[in-house]
Amino acid sequence: MEELKEGWKIVKLGEVAEYISNKINTSELNENNYISTENMIVNRGGVTKATNIPQNAKVNCFSENDILFSNIRTYFKKLWKADFNGGVSNDVLIIRSLNSKNILNDYLYYIMSEEKFFDYTVNTSKGTKMPRGDKTAIMQYEFYIPEDIKVQQKIASILSSLDDKIEINNEMNKTLEDMAQTLFKRWFIDFDFSNENGEPYRSSGGKMVDSELGEIPEGWEVKKLSEVCNIEKGLSYKGKHLCEKGIPMVNLGSVQPGGGDREEKIKFYNGDFKPRNIVKAGDIIIANTDMTQERVILGSPFIVPKFLGNSVIFTHHLYSITNMKLPSTFLYCYFQEKKFREMCESCATGTTVLALPKNDVLNILIMVPKKEILDSFDNIVKNFFNLMELRLDEIRDVTQLRDTLLPKLMSGEVEI
Repeated sequence: MEELKEGWKIVKLGEVAEYISNKINTSELNENNYISTENMIVNRGGVTKATNIPQNAKVNCFSENDILFSNIRTYFKKLWKADFNGGVSNDVLIIRSLNSKNILNDYLYYIMSEEKFFDYTVNTSKGTKMPRGDKTAIMQYEFYIPEDIKVQQKIASILSSLDDKIEINNEMNKTLEDMAQTLFKRWFIDFDFSNENGEPYRSSGGKMVDSELGEIPEGWEVKKLSEVCNIEKGLSYKGKHLCEKGIPMVNLGSVQPGGGDREEKIKFYNGDFKPRNIVKAGDIIIANTDMTQERVILGSPFIVPKFLGNSVIFTHHLYSITNMKLPSTFLYCYFQEKKFREMCESCATGTTVLALPKNDVLNILIMVPKKEILDSFDNIVKNFFNLMELRLDEIRDVTQLRDTLLPKLMSGEVEI
């Protein structure tokens, strides 16, 4: 370890914190407060709703402000400071300060957020196929701590303010995406876009006609997806061509269930490829494979982020949407609809692993509104997406600042 600063000391995790193993029955839990390694997000990204809860079982329970750490494949860095009470699966550790007069839970969370902590847990893990952190070794982890609790408070406050800024931007982007999807549903599912008098079309008696997809507004059409776009399958690659620096590459792991991208899953590639294996910022990708038990990935879309630039490889588990004859905003929202993903699942092949044949996707029927309606929708939603991209840029900048400051603050290198 580095030279010890005045007013700081070296401690082991087990000297200032403990594992919590109080029990709660799963009958008292629900999808919102049951945490397993599956619904913890990598890179300290928080948690999502659980998809499965064990029945008639007792699990460890956590309290607000406890620190939760996924103990499987710790290199995923699934770490979260709880903001509610709940229960966890066996593979999630609950860690709590022994005495808040010696170390604050907030400070402890940032100690465990450092790269060297994650590296330590990886190096001391047991097993190869499914490595698990060694609980005894984790408690032997050594780190610096300021003896003055007020210094701990100041350090935690600086870092948490940056985390709060990231969270606020994420929430605002989620609101904008929800607004886009709500508008899509109102205009293109409920058919209550504004008519020439500014009134909701269907609700105010707008004329509807029969079609292969049911009733649609007069003047709208039903076409095959192949008539409004094409799709290309990505690169089948070999792992030996993955590298630290190269062309950015998105794969199946880059897809969020239901839509959206996971930036932490981006890889880099230095092997051969063809021009058709390249996408650029703003292009739409959909998943053509699903290995999840819940079937939540198949057909899910994401937009290639701008920061990746105009030369991004996509892999064979993905389709790119090309030659679009409809606005990309409309198609992206269409792909995000649950009904589209259900249609994808209905024509998929396989049992354990679902695969989506290209021709079956292109044969899916899609409703095509009038051009002026599409243009109005595109103008509105494009603004939403531009705002989201600006906030994503800010999130990346703040994240980089936080990750730069973190080790310097936690070692006393930067004095406050």
